[in-house]
Amino acid sequence: MHANSVPPEIGFMPQPTKSFFFSASLAALLAICLAITGCGSSSTTHGCTGTCVPGAFLFVATPAQVYGYAPLTAGPLTSPISTSPSAASAPSIAVTPNSNLLFEPDLIFHSVLAFSIDNSTGALTLLATHPLGPSSQGGVGSAITPTSSALYVSDMNGDVLGFRIASGGALTGLTGSLLPSSQRPHLLAIDPAGKYLYANDPNDQVLVYAIQADGSLVPVPGSPFKVAAGSDPQSLAVDSSGKFLYVTLAKAGKVAGFAINANTGALTPVPSSPFPAGRQPAALGITPNHFLYVINGLDNSISAYQINSMSGQLTEATGSPFPAGTPINSELVVPFPGSVASDHTGLRLWIAAPWSTSVASFSINGTTGALSPLGIANLPANTRPGYLNLAFYNP
Repeated sequence: MHANSVPPEIGFMPQPTKSFFFSASLAALLAICLAITGCGSSSTTHGCTGTCVPGAFLFVATPAQVYGYAPLTAGPLTSPISTSPSAASAPSIAVTPNSNLLFEPDLIFHSVLAFSIDNSTGALTLLATHPLGPSSQGGVGSAITPTSSALYVSDMNGDVLGFRIASGGALTGLTGSLLPSSQRPHLLAIDPAGKYLYANDPNDQVLVYAIQADGSLVPVPGSPFKVAAGSDPQSLAVDSSGKFLYVTLAKAGKVAGFAINANTGALTPVPSSPFPAGRQPAALGITPNHFLYVINGLDNSISAYQINSMSGQLTEATGSPFPAGTPINSELVVPFPGSVASDHTGLRLWIAAPWSTSVASFSINGTTGALSPLGIANLPANTRPGYLNLAFYNP
């Protein structure tokens, strides 16, 4: 998932007792195993060709296609299980947290594509193409509220547009949600409670809006919030507790951390912020178990951090930075920051490097946050370089 919405953690499935194994028939065992965990078999409904994350899908948006994958628990992505037309040069992708919809803003044709997701097969069906508006200059960032009720899209004009999400993926413009902004917000994030929307501003600011009951947006007191001059804030994400916001500072080689005022949405730098990263930090992602990962564009590496749940301070993981595993075109990191996604357990990570045609898979040490490479999957041969965006979906 993008970009920015983190599903809740789930517990481990209980294991059958020893007496059960002795009494059950082989056929019953197989049926139960497949129902609970997938047992590493190839499922005709899920499209799994190995030991897959049960019932989950990873979607990869490229300039020409959206590919759906059944991600493995211990290996790289295999062949796509679904393919649908994509927007031309879509800088972001968003999946509804609790319904089967995927939205993709279109930079070229000034619209948003809406897809339905088949929860059994991962197949995508294009439902509609929604125009952003007569004055829009193309969609850039996107974020969906935790209740799946509203979608927000930033465009090249520097506007933030809001839409009510109806059944079937229909979008209706929200009154009072069009915010003309000289700051030109690009990428968006929403806190887990759905109270605040955050946007980066390349002019060294972070913008914060309060989401009203009717979906309209109101700047919070103190917004925009400044970062270091010339630091170029890029990707941003809110941690799963909703207490902290993190932003990559591409030209400063750092990650800024902010404490979020739960009552107002205002930002205060956490102690010791900003934190050192590699050269040209671009996309970042946060796992449900409080690890943060950053793509360092000029170093072809990934910085890993543990988030202090009380203070919000970042501690770099032992062994960090880790090799990215997939080539990064360093000249195109800023316009194409790439994408980071984790699964709902926080034990698997996927990296789509800037201007790449491959996705790298990693396992995450649940105690330290250290990464172990699981392999690289090249996207289908007709994939052309451009924006790559990842979204993890666990219906």
